[in-house]
Amino acid sequence: MNDPHTGLTYTALTGKRKQSVSDAEKLLSTAVAEWCKNNGYPEEGRVVEVIANWHKASDGRGLDEETRKKYNMAMLDFLLEDWMPWYNENRDFSTLDPNRPFKGIKDMTRELIVAITTNIESQEFRRHYGEEKGLPAEHPRAGSTDDVEGIFAFFHELLGPIFDEKAFHDTFPKVMLEYTKKCDPDLPFYHYTGVNERFNSGLLPSFNQPSEHGRGERLDQVQISRRADPEFLWQIGP
Repeated sequence: MNDPHTGLTYTALTGKRKQSVSDAEKLLSTAVAEWCKNNGYPEEGRVVEVIANWHKASDGRGLDEETRKKYNMAMLDFLLEDWMPWYNENRDFSTLDPNRPFKGIKDMTRELIVAITTNIESQEFRRHYGEEKGLPAEHPRAGSTDDVEGIFAFFHELLGPIFDEKAFHDTFPKVMLEYTKKCDPDLPFYHYTGVNERFNSGLLPSFNQPSEHGRGERLDQVQISRRADPEFLWQIGP
């Protein structure tokens, strides 16, 4: 934290803001990983680097598909090293004991591990499926988030903010019919208009292309916070 080149703050290090994405990105960044490896903490640096690269594979731009796959699988292997040590010989997840402790990390629950491993497996399945079907190589999550958010918003519009499984199944045919109508460009209430940038029927820039700002990718930049720890910044200077 005394090295300004990491951009790490006391607030991020101690987790003062539990839901802060920016604090998590400061703590688990490539800059922090480099500091650890250069200062005699190789294992800590490896862990931070694996998690930071996995974040870039899911939410970063400017990476080709092979690099994304490499970073995803590195994260999956990191989880399985301790949770399923025989993963290299037998990758059958039905042989996994879900009650097995995981690296002694606090709050690393079984539900969280299942969510992360499933997310990685689903991304790689979609990537492999696209290759088999001859689809253009593209980040498998790039076009899916808005679709998921859109249909769930439509569920809430028809069923209210809270609904149970029975209501979902009873209403699902109607929901899909209406949702399909809203995705039909030949109808006057077509969703994807040029007015709203979240819905666009034209070609979008590739998620694999680097950003145009020329300063490198956002997740590789060090952001110095001048609000989180002002007394600390006063000690190290500008």
